[in-house]
Amino acid sequence: PGKKTSSEEEEVKKQIDSVDDLDDLTPSSETISEDFHMPCSNYMICMSLIEQHGMDCKDSVSLLKIQDTVLSYERLIELKKNHCGQLKRKNKKMENKANRLQKELSETKEVISKLELQKVEWEQELCSLRFTLKQEKERRRNAEMLYEKIQEQLIRKEEQYNKEVEMKQELELNLRTLDMELRTVKNDFNQ
Repeated sequence: PGKKTSSEEEEVKKQIDSVDDLDDLTPSSETISEDFHMPCSNYMICMSLIEQHGMDCKDSVSLLKIQDTVLSYERLIELKKNHCGQLKRKNKKMENKANRLQKELSETKEVISKLELQKVEWEQELCSLRFTLKQEKERRRNAEMLYEKIQEQLIRKEEQYNKEVEMKQELELNLRTLDMELRTVKNDFNQ
C-alpha cells in the first residue's frame, strides 16, 4: 500500500461530495415518523464509504474528511431529532388547543340549543299570556257594558221611584185635603 494517487483522491472526494448531495434525501421534519430512532440513510452511506475505502484511505486527511462528514451527519441527525421533538410538542399543543376549542364549541352549541329551546318556550308562554290578556280585556269590556246598562236601568228605576214617591205624597196630601173637606162637610151637615 503506497501513497494515494491523485485520481484515487479525486474519487474519494467525489464520493464524499456525493454524500453531501444526498442531503436532499434526508427526511424533512414534517415526514419524520414518531419512532425516529434509526440513523438516516446518509449516515449509512458514510459508513459504507468508510468500509469501501477503509483499506485505501490511509492518509489522515481522507480519514478526517470522512470522520467530519460522519460527525456532521450525526449532528444533523441530532438537530433533526430535536426539531422533530419540538414539532411533536408543538403538534401536541395544537391538538390540545384544538380539542379544547372543540369542547368549547360543543358546549357553546349546547348552550345555544338550550337558549333556543327556552326562547321557544317563552314565545309560547307569551302567546298564551297575550291570548289570556285578550280574553280578560273582552270580559272587562263586557262587564263595563253590563255595568253601564245596569247603571242606566238603576237611574231609570230611581227616577221612576222618585216619581212614584212624589205622586204618592201628592195623593196623600190630596187625600188629607179631601178627608178634611169631608169632615168639614160632615160637621157642617151635622150642625
